Amino acid sequence: MLTIDEIIMQILLDAKKEGNPLISKFKLSYPSDKIAQESNSIFIATVNAEAREQGFEFSTYLESAEILIVTKNKDYQKAMKIIKVVSREIIQLLLKNHRLFPNKPVMSNVTPEYNKDFVLTRGHIMVQCMGNPEGIENTEEEKLTICQILAEEENKE
Repeated sequence: MLTIDEIIMQILLDAKKEGNPLISKFKLSYPSDKIAQESNSIFIATVNAEAREQGFEFSTYLESAEILIVTKNKDYQKAMKIIKVVSREIIQLLLKNHRLFPNKPVMSNVTPEYNKDFVLTRGHIMVQCMGNPEGIENTEEEKLTICQILAEEENKE
């Protein structure tokens, strides 16, 4: 549950490492307060995990993620071409990766986005995938990791 962003990020990082000519031109990141408008970037974020099957020991979720493609190019035709081609490349990479995706992902929506001046600046891809059944209990390691993160935050205050 809530791991689809990590799967997508790993697929794109692998493509970049292997020298994919399109993905290599983009900065890959999870969302932050620094979503750049002046760089070519791809941001990946989990949006939702909807329970589809629940048992006493496990649950299965339909997970959704959004991939945001940002281009610094302000010319409409060039920006649209960049968003289309990069979107298709990402979709192909996701569909070909059976190792990381437990089930076939579905691209439910691909949408361009315009700024207040009606300049095309971004494209969104909504990805959905049914996860494998997973236990509903946290491991001791997960609990310890979260306690450490929370303790670090308390020390900063």
